[in-house]
Amino acid sequence: MLQRIQTVYLILATILISVMHLFPIAGILSETGDIIVFRSFGFYYENSAESLMPALPCLLLITIIILLYLIAIFLYKNRILQSRICWLNILLLIGSLGLMAYYIIHVHRLTGATGMTTKITAIFPLIAIVLTWLAIRGILKDEVLVRSADKIR
Repeated sequence: MLQRIQTVYLILATILISVMHLFPIAGILSETGDIIVFRSFGFYYENSAESLMPALPCLLLITIIILLYLIAIFLYKNRILQSRICWLNILLLIGSLGLMAYYIIHVHRLTGATGMTTKITAIFPLIAIVLTWLAIRGILKDEVLVRSADKIR
């Protein structure tokens, strides 16, 4: 139901998290001068397709988050379950931030890196958390409205 504001918030959060699959999250400058790019599916050298280290748990977690967002969008008739899935997504997004930080720090130490940059996609989970929280507020407002209408009958 696209006319509900919480659905728009959930769609925006889904798009933000989906973009994380396409663009790099961080870049690490190694001792040798190579730039190592961190994407949701692993670490790669910038100028080649050579993989340095896969990040399968990160990829799976982001994929699960996207699937839960899609499920929550289509559960607009069951508002309580929709809000619970949104809370679960917030917890998973916090976990994905921690997991990404772990991977970046681990590869930074492993390669003896001299520098590191984070890309704009690194803050997408934070923005998605805020959008999900706004969606939860909208879902709960709808639930209160429906319950008040049921009391009138």
